[in-house]
Amino acid sequence: MQEDVGTTHREEAGVVRAREAGHALTSALHQHEQSLHTLLKHGCTMVGNVEVAAVSGEVVAVVESEARREAWREALQKDAQGTQEALDKIHQYWEEAVSHTIPEDLHSSLCQLREWSEELREEKLSVVEGLRAELCTLDLNYGTQLLQQARQRAELLRRTTEHVTELHQAYRVSLTKVQDVVDEERGALVKYYEEVWEEAVASLNQQLHTLLHQRLHNRTSHIDQIIELKLHGAAEHTAVKDQLDSDIEKVVVEVMRMKAAQQVEESQLRYSHQVLQQQLKETTAMVSEARRTLNALTPTLNSYRRKAEAAEENQAAREQARVREAARLKEVREQYRQRLSQTSSWYMQQARRLALMHYNTLHSLIMQVVEVERAIRQGVLAQEWVEPDLHCLADLRPPPDPRHTPALTVATRILQSSLGSLVMTKEKSDFDDGEERESSEREEVQVRGTRVDVEFLSRLAEEAVFLLNTDTGHVTESGPLLLLEHIFWELGVHTEADVLQLLHHARRQVTQQQSISPTRSLGGRGGEETDDAEDNEEVDGEADVATYKEVGGEVEANGSEDRRHESAARFTTEDVLNVIITFCSARTCPSNGHTKAGEGESNEPIYTQEGEEALRWTSFLDQFCKRTRAWVAIKEAMTQYRDVLSGRIEETQKVERLRRENAELRFLLKDVAGTL
Repeated sequence: MQEDVGTTHREEAGVVRAREAGHALTSALHQHEQSLHTLLKHGCTMVGNVEVAAVSGEVVAVVESEARREAWREALQKDAQGTQEALDKIHQYWEEAVSHTIPEDLHSSLCQLREWSEELREEKLSVVEGLRAELCTLDLNYGTQLLQQARQRAELLRRTTEHVTELHQAYRVSLTKVQDVVDEERGALVKYYEEVWEEAVASLNQQLHTLLHQRLHNRTSHIDQIIELKLHGAAEHTAVKDQLDSDIEKVVVEVMRMKAAQQVEESQLRYSHQVLQQQLKETTAMVSEARRTLNALTPTLNSYRRKAEAAEENQAAREQARVREAARLKEVREQYRQRLSQTSSWYMQQARRLALMHYNTLHSLIMQVVEVERAIRQGVLAQEWVEPDLHCLADLRPPPDPRHTPALTVATRILQSSLGSLVMTKEKSDFDDGEERESSEREEVQVRGTRVDVEFLSRLAEEAVFLLNTDTGHVTESGPLLLLEHIFWELGVHTEADVLQLLHHARRQVTQQQSISPTRSLGGRGGEETDDAEDNEEVDGEADVATYKEVGGEVEANGSEDRRHESAARFTTEDVLNVIITFCSARTCPSNGHTKAGEGESNEPIYTQEGEEALRWTSFLDQFCKRTRAWVAIKEAMTQYRDVLSGRIEETQKVERLRRENAELRFLLKDVAGTL
């Protein structure tokens, strides 16, 4: 029994020691793998630094003589050979380390991590869907509130309008009633005064009739007396007396007439005075009534005005709150959109990496199968080996990211397409199928666009040498690619997108040239007029197609020598400088979609009248635009020259730092090689 217990304890102790040894081995493998990763990284960095130092123009600029250059090249070759040997040893150690089996616990932990990542991804997707649903709900609620508030505002305005209309109608009715009462009282008063006036006139006529009757009776009696006196021989004084009596009667009659006229005028004035007093009383009563009505309506109007102002203030406050809420929702939506874009870009990168990893794995497996088949055919079956066609495997490779494609690679791909291979043989036979015609036209347009790109890059390598601050003798001998590499570095062109943007500006320059001179003769057309460039700013789509068609006609008609002359004629020094200025301006001002005046625009005359004055203004504008472009180019060149000088200092410091790191890595690799 004791022996069994001792055996059990020994077995348990052995299991514990084996487990500890397994853990120690796993940790040692991890440490060894990390150290190998570090050494491989440092080795690759050192190799890259050595290659950069070997190819860089700075090393060439530092080496002043052929002897020192040869010594430097031999030293670099020795360093590269030693580094390659060290890397081979590291790779061998790495293969030995990778050949070990992965522990079961590590595999289970990796599987668990993968499951957790899937759960986290599903949780993130659910959160995103919930946020989207919440945003939709908030948008619907916001729209409903806006509609409800608009209806409430319309209802309030309608009620206010109805109340004001009722007040206006009541005021008009009251004024109409007051006017009717005034008209009735005025008519009664006029009728009364007409009766009084008729009575006064009748009494006056009666008095005048009586007076005249009496005067006529007196005159008749007096005439009888005069006749009696004449018959009886009256004296002279009687005649004088009669004359005086007649004069007195005339005066009395005139006095009576004047008194009657005075009475009539007094009655008329009295009547007018009474009428004016009555009108004054009526007007005063109307003004008092209107004032009382206005005083009665003023509090109501003030209350409605205050209510309207309060409603406007509340509406403005609600609108401001809605605007703030909308801004907040917009900001939140933008944040969610940014997060979604970041997550999408991360997943796209992961998918690209996964596809590339699968492609590399598939490629390695296929190559292993090919090697096994080759060994079987040659070693076992003793048959001749025929290399299989692996071009279909290249089609499975995921396309590279344009943001990570170097600019020099794109330029090399464009320049390697020679003009001889781009010339297309046109068949004069008629096409029965319209799709074949369209495909041939698209191919021709693509070929002509490639020719324009090749010509511009060639002219850029020739005309933009002033941007380089080094001796360009050895660079010129190496070909245009090395020149373009240095020029791209000075212009800040690092990726495929930058190269495409630069070529886009070059094509736009060609389009503007074609729009300025629409009657330019083309080879193969017999002097036929070209189409007008309608939209100079829209350089994508139809403008590029028209440009490629017009430009390609000249290239097809002439040989290689003519193409060189046509390239020089199409892209002059000024055109290349304008393209560089436009590209730099677009890089510095990305929000401005159009170029500034004098930087690549078509010099169309502003003063369009005929005569010598128009020509003078046109020539003045052309010279001014040329001077402006020259000034801008000088400014850009001086700014770039300053940046180049500052960059040279940084590159010198970087070269010194790389040399120190190279020496440290070399020492580290020697220690590692000695230790291993």
